[in-house]
Amino acid sequence: MANVTIEVLPKQSDSEDIWWANKFNQDVNASTNPQIGILDGMTLVLVENTANGAYMQHCTGVDIALDLVRKDPNKKILLSSWLPIEFLKKQKPEVDILLKRETVRFIRPPYTIDEIISIWEKPSAVEVSLEGISKYNQRQIGIILHGMRVADPKQPQNNGEQAMVHDAIAETKKLFPSLVAASDDEVLDFLFEASNGRPLVRQGEKLDGVFCDIDGTLIVNGNINEKTLSVLKQYEAEGKQITLWTDGNKETTSVLLANLGVSYPLMAKMDYAGAEVEIALDDFDEFAFNARTKITARTFIQVV
Repeated sequence: MANVTIEVLPKQSDSEDIWWANKFNQDVNASTNPQIGILDGMTLVLVENTANGAYMQHCTGVDIALDLVRKDPNKKILLSSWLPIEFLKKQKPEVDILLKRETVRFIRPPYTIDEIISIWEKPSAVEVSLEGISKYNQRQIGIILHGMRVADPKQPQNNGEQAMVHDAIAETKKLFPSLVAASDDEVLDFLFEASNGRPLVRQGEKLDGVFCDIDGTLIVNGNINEKTLSVLKQYEAEGKQITLWTDGNKETTSVLLANLGVSYPLMAKMDYAGAEVEIALDDFDEFAFNARTKITARTFIQVV
């Protein structure tokens, strides 16, 4: 017997929908499918809840599902309706809001327990909304791109570049499960489009001082780039403030800098998006730097 808890809403007993819901609960209890646990805690929401549901115009189950999401954004919800999804979207455009969530799926009766398990094993068919990317995820995207130092990720030139691209794609799919079934090119397109949507948190600000990248600029293959360090010391002697910044992991980078005896303040590049800085040093060319960081520099120095 499966130890799985399923809730069915609304709690009525006068429709064919309820018959299918009851059958579903019986199937859950009798199922020997080893993946049955994926349904634990799920709420099955019946979009039609009357005997003539096929003619109903209100689709009240959608409102029930929206209330559940408001109370618990992580609630796993399965919408069930005899009506086609296209019809539901016309009657209740809010369906689109629900189906953009990774925790919501849709199915039409008749269905089996194995079909429902299969729905949850697959990623949502709805694309990730770039507008909904959190600040945390923006930082993670920056870290992923930072680790993929490849001129053209869609055409890696050697095994090292291929490995970096492969790792970046794998990390992205972990961060955004709805991309699990996407092709490599689709994941890369998403990464760069998401990066382009980086919030311009310092739009219009003009900042004095020298801002220097870490990997490939100040540190190369784990060692200090003495040429870059010399430039920083020269600017420091002129009285300019030196700031190091990265799109990588700040904590890891901070430890590396301390071990190498570098004590300049370290910041995250994305916290400067939209700004114009006085001087920037980077191993990317100026166009690539601007595109990735959304930062411009009055004086740009490419370190090669």
